[in-house]
Amino acid sequence: MRQTAGRVTRRAAQRVAARGLAGAALLFAAGAVAQDAPRLALPVACELGRTCFVQHYADVDGSGGVSDHACGAATYDGHNGIDFRLLSAAQARGGVGVLAAADGTVLRVRDGVADAFARERGRTAIGDRECGNGVILQHAGGLETQYCHLLEGSVAVRPGQAVRVGEALGRVGYSGLADFAHLHFVVRRDGRELDPYTGLGTGKAASLSGACRAADATRGLWSAAMARDGAYRPADIIQVGFSEVIPQWQALERDHDAAPIVRSDSPQLVFYVRAIKLAAGDRLRIEINGPSGFRVAHTTAPLERAQAIRVVGAGKRLTTARWAAGRYEAEAGVVRGDTVIAKAAGTLTLP
Repeated sequence: MRQTAGRVTRRAAQRVAARGLAGAALLFAAGAVAQDAPRLALPVACELGRTCFVQHYADVDGSGGVSDHACGAATYDGHNGIDFRLLSAAQARGGVGVLAAADGTVLRVRDGVADAFARERGRTAIGDRECGNGVILQHAGGLETQYCHLLEGSVAVRPGQAVRVGEALGRVGYSGLADFAHLHFVVRRDGRELDPYTGLGTGKAASLSGACRAADATRGLWSAAMARDGAYRPADIIQVGFSEVIPQWQALERDHDAAPIVRSDSPQLVFYVRAIKLAAGDRLRIEINGPSGFRVAHTTAPLERAQAIRVVGAGKRLTTARWAAGRYEAEAGVVRGDTVIAKAAGTLTLP
């Protein structure tokens, strides 16, 4: 048995105009100097690459095309910030802090917007609250940071309040125009949106006209720790596991533990992979080895177009009374060209 399942997430769920928050932001005095601006820390209380991931980088192509800062396509047209995603809404409800990226003062907040996936709630119900629950901070040097899609009821600061780097502003949620649990993080200097990896304009303020460049620590806005831990990843495998079935991506966005566990008499034994930031031409490879000669090797056909998220799986159907007892080992990889650019492994022991 070899099956695949997946689809592109709604790009519209990531577009954040932040009406009602950004529109009320204060203007900085002309005398503010960029050199005084602080370096920015990771704005989420998570471990990048394990409990949270960058789903979308900023679009730095001002020509109408799409490009992230590393000449990749891990973004979409006009995306003005960085999306730090969690594994699921269930993880968000468990409480993952949104943190001040630098010392600053709270300019504006909003709370009371329900957490609901945009694809289920509908665009009309969201209205002009695309940012959902959010916070805007003012920092030195004309810098401003904005935090969107916070969990309803979690905003923990008030306008005028001074905050320190790493202080909790609220919790990651999926309010507003969001199709998965994440923080949409926007940086501005004197009202101009910037990519924190390069210090260059993003979205409608992008100025590269079809070019791109690698992250530059001298121009970028991240702290040394964030520049290291948040180094560019062209694709990520955010979850692998053994299951009775290949889970649907929508179910995993609600609860990353939704996949049925494998028992000794399960009708199927499947290893699945959930990958993000896939480009056209990428392939997903799965290999499983287990007791009594159990082996599966499967590689998908090249993707016809980029996909923000995809779930695929491979395995076998039960043809005897039970699966052989012992240890099953599996590995999955994202193959771009001739190179494996992301991989993950999992194990299963059956009695």
